[in-house]
Amino acid sequence: DTIAVKSGTALTRDDVERINKFLQSSPNDLIICCGEREISDFKRAAKIDERGAREAFRDTAEGDIQMADYSSSDCRLIRSRLPARHAMRIGASSLKVKPLRLFFTILLSFIAFTMFGLFSTMTFYDYAATATETYAASDITQATVYKNYRYTLVYGSGGGTTQYETSDRINFTEDDLEEFRSKFGQDVLGVFNYKDSHDISERQIFNADSINSDYYSAEITGFAQFVPEAWQGRMLTEGDISALADDEIIISSYTFDSLKAAGLTDEDGNAVELNDYADIVGKTLLVTAYYPSEDSAARLKVAGVYANDLPQKYDVIKRDGSDSELYGEFRSTISYGSYRLALVSDSFRTAHMLTFTNSNGREYISKNLYKSMTVVGSTGELIGINLIQSLPVPEGDTPDIVFFDGRAQTQLSDGEIVLPYSALSSVTDAVIADETARRQQQIADAPEAEREQLLAELNDYAAHMSVVRMILTFGYYTKTDGENLKTVYATPEETEGYEGFFHLTGMEGCVEHAQLSYIVRDHDRTKFEEKKNLLQSIADTLNARYGEGTVKLTVTDQYYNMRQQIEPVMHVVEIAKDAMRAAGVEPRVRAIRGGTDGAQLSFKGLPCPNIFAGGLNFHGPHEFLPVPSLEKAMATVVEIIRLTAARAL
Repeated sequence: DTIAVKSGTALTRDDVERINKFLQSSPNDLIICCGEREISDFKRAAKIDERGAREAFRDTAEGDIQMADYSSSDCRLIRSRLPARHAMRIGASSLKVKPLRLFFTILLSFIAFTMFGLFSTMTFYDYAATATETYAASDITQATVYKNYRYTLVYGSGGGTTQYETSDRINFTEDDLEEFRSKFGQDVLGVFNYKDSHDISERQIFNADSINSDYYSAEITGFAQFVPEAWQGRMLTEGDISALADDEIIISSYTFDSLKAAGLTDEDGNAVELNDYADIVGKTLLVTAYYPSEDSAARLKVAGVYANDLPQKYDVIKRDGSDSELYGEFRSTISYGSYRLALVSDSFRTAHMLTFTNSNGREYISKNLYKSMTVVGSTGELIGINLIQSLPVPEGDTPDIVFFDGRAQTQLSDGEIVLPYSALSSVTDAVIADETARRQQQIADAPEAEREQLLAELNDYAAHMSVVRMILTFGYYTKTDGENLKTVYATPEETEGYEGFFHLTGMEGCVEHAQLSYIVRDHDRTKFEEKKNLLQSIADTLNARYGEGTVKLTVTDQYYNMRQQIEPVMHVVEIAKDAMRAAGVEPRVRAIRGGTDGAQLSFKGLPCPNIFAGGLNFHGPHEFLPVPSLEKAMATVVEIIRLTAARAL
C-alpha cells in the first residue's frame, strides 16, 4: 500500500505503468508529495527506515530466548549522564507550559503534608513516652520523682463561688516505694527530710569548717532508705552495710570531697585528717536538727562512703563559677539530685522524729482536704461558704474524728465530710445566725401566751452559743494527742520558728472608746489569711452581741512572706551565703519572725533575702550594735558586690 521513490531515480515505462495500476486500484484518494518535512513525517508514521525497508516483527518464540543470569554485583543503579543544564532546561520547560497549575500543585502538596503532620502529632503524641525517650537519649543517670494529687479547689462567699483545678505534693507510701523498685530496680531510694513542704532542706554540718567554693557544699539535703544488697557494689569503703544502727549514715563521695575541701573537726575541736574514704568512717557529723544550733544538732556516725560524683562537665566550677548558665544548672543538679543524700536504715526516720521535728516522736503533717462546704439555711438560702483547708494528723495515722452523734468509726458515709477544729468557728456563726432568725420568726408567729416561754428559750440559747463562740473564736486547733483537742493563744511567746502569731503592740482608750493595735504574722500565706479572717470573725461576733458598730476592724496588709519571690532566684541566697563565708561568718538560716523591708522590696521586683545587720536586742531599750559585728556586716556587703560582679562578667 506504499510506493517509495528514492531521490534522483528515473522511472522506466514499466514503473510508470505499475504506478498507474496502483492509482487505479486504490479505493481512496492518494497524495503524492515531495516536501522534505512531509516525507519525514510519513516515514516515521509508516516505520520506513533510511534504506526504504519497513519495520516488521515476527512472532516471538519464548523457547528460543536465552535468559541471562545476573548476580547482585551486576545489578546497580545507573547514574544519569544527562548534563545538569539539560536537566534544568527540561524542568523549566514545564513552567512555560502550565506554570500556574504547577505552582498550585506544589502549594497544595505543602499544605496537605503540613496538615497531616499536625494531625498525626496531635492524635498520636504521647508526652510520657516522648519524655522517657528524651531522658533515655540524654546523659541523665538519675531522676528525682515527686508524687502529686490533683483536685478541684472551690472557694467563694454568699455571692457565688469560683473553682479551678490544681495539685499538691504528697508523700510516697512504702507500697509506692516497693512498686518503683520492682519496675526500675532495687537501687531506687526512698528520700525524706522531715519537712511538710517536701522542699529541698539543706542541713548544715556544724563541725565542717566554712568553705569559700562555688563547687563544694558541706551539707546534707535528705536521708534515703535503701536496699543494702543493691548498693553494696557502689561502696568505696569496706564494711557491712546491711545492718546500720539508727545513728549511722553513709555519705556520698561528693559529700566526702566537700568535707575534705572544707576541713572537719571532731567533737573535741581537733582537726580530722581526710586523705582517703576510709579516714571518715567512724567519725561523727553534727547535722542541723529541729533547732538550728550546734548544741541541739543530731550526732550521726559515718558508716561508709558510696560512689556518687558529679558529672565532669562541672569540674570547671572548681576554678571558676562565672559561667552563670552552667552554674545555674550545677546548683539545680546538686539541689535535686542524690549527690548530698545520706543513706540510712529503715528505722532511722522513726528513731530521729523527735530530733528533727520536735513532735514527741510523731511527725505532724497537714492533710490538705481542700473541699468547699456550703452552709444553707432553713429557708434554702445560701448563708455561708467555708473552705476546709487542712487537718493536722500524725504522719501515717488517720485523723481522730469526733462525731456529733456519738458514733465511733473511722470511715465516712457517702455525702459526709469532716471539719478541722479551726473551721468550726465560721460554720457555727452561720448556724447560730440561722437558728436565731428561725427562733425569732417562731416568736413572732406564736400566740401571745407562748411568746414569753419561747423568748426565754431564745435567751438561754443565745447565752449558751455565746460561750461556744468564745471557745471557738479565741482558740484554734494546733495538734491532737489522740485523746483531746487543745487550744492555745497564738502569741509570740507561745509560738516559735515558722509558727504565726498575734502580737498586741499597743492599747489606748478613754471613757467612750478604746483601741487595740495588733501585728499579725505567719510564714504560710493560707494561715495568714486565716488569722485575718479570725479577727473579722471576732469583730462580727462582738457586733452581733452588742450591736452593729460596737467594734470596728481595720486590717492593712504590711508584709507577705518573701519566699514565693525568692525561690525562683535562689542564687541570690547562695551569693549571700558565699559572701558571709568569705567574710569569715558561717551562715545560719533562721526564720525571721518579725517584719522586714526586704519583703516589700521583694514584692516590688527586687529580691531581698535578709542578711545579718550585726545588731542585737532590736526594738527595745537595750538595742545595740557591736563594732566587730558592724565590720563583719560591711565586709559581707562588699563580698556580695564582688561576687555579683564576678558572676556578671
